[in-house]
Amino acid sequence: MSDASLTEELPQLIQIASITLGPQSQCRDKAWDLLVDFQDWQGVIPGATALELEHANPAGRGTVLSLQFGNRDERWSISHWHPGQRLELIRTSAQSATGLRFDLDAAQDSEHVNMGISLQVESHGIYRLAQPITRALTSRRMRSRFTPLLQHLQERLLA
Repeated sequence: MSDASLTEELPQLIQIASITLGPQSQCRDKAWDLLVDFQDWQGVIPGATALELEHANPAGRGTVLSLQFGNRDERWSISHWHPGQRLELIRTSAQSATGLRFDLDAAQDSEHVNMGISLQVESHGIYRLAQPITRALTSRRMRSRFTPLLQHLQERLLA
């Protein structure tokens, strides 16, 4: 199998939101602390009625965030924890796996910090046939949930 065919099989990484937070020297650590203040997410993510952390003493790789949306519970596991740089969450079901990636990195001017959120969706079995539709719907849903979180983080940094 060639390298090109390996690349084609990987789920597409979709940028769903990005925001410039402020000067690197002042914002990176504070932005990370605000991002991983998971209890604050419940009041910011539209439709989230409850949030519970499992295996979180302290939070890190392996911690499970249980987000309640009405009568539906979504369990997101922290799969990557790199303080000040990257947080990755993954949710799996029989039909698919969904990954969210929060990146803190230098803006184009190298003086400011950007926070971006990317999404990966991988369908399993017969559900692969509907993967483009699933990816588009999931992207829209995650954008509507997590863009307000970025805006909230930006507001808290500027306060």
